Amino acid sequence: MDVGIMSSVAAVVLSGNHLARGAIPESLRFAETAYARSPRSPWTIGQLAAALARSGQLERSNVLADQLRPGTAFGAPFGLALVAIGAGDLDLAADWLEKAIEQRDIWVSFLLNVGNIGGRVMWSSPRWPGLAGLMNVSGRAQSSV
Repeated sequence: MDVGIMSSVAAVVLSGNHLARGAIPESLRFAETAYARSPRSPWTIGQLAAALARSGQLERSNVLADQLRPGTAFGAPFGLALVAIGAGDLDLAADWLEKAIEQRDIWVSFLLNVGNIGGRVMWSSPRWPGLAGLMNVSGRAQSSV
């Protein structure tokens, strides 16, 4: 796929899809594209930091994640949730997603309901029913997505 004409949103989604499947080089390529297109966006920063961490580039991942800390700016909790999902820390991801829900960040709904950029992982978390309740959605993931 030619990433030259891709939007940053599409690139984040594709990066997340590849990351969820364990296709790290592909995930990293799409995350780099997303970040190049929107370098100040919390979700592109978070997705790139997640892909970098999974590829073993922890120093660069931490530098990017630090741009989102302390996590109080709008969108930062969602970006930090992506980092935590990429690292496999679902409890930390749930903490950040709760903060993102408090901010009414629309990306949380996309992540948790569609599932392709890490939401499926969260569906297996014991904290999924609570997150679903905070968003007023079903506590059960839809398997057809």
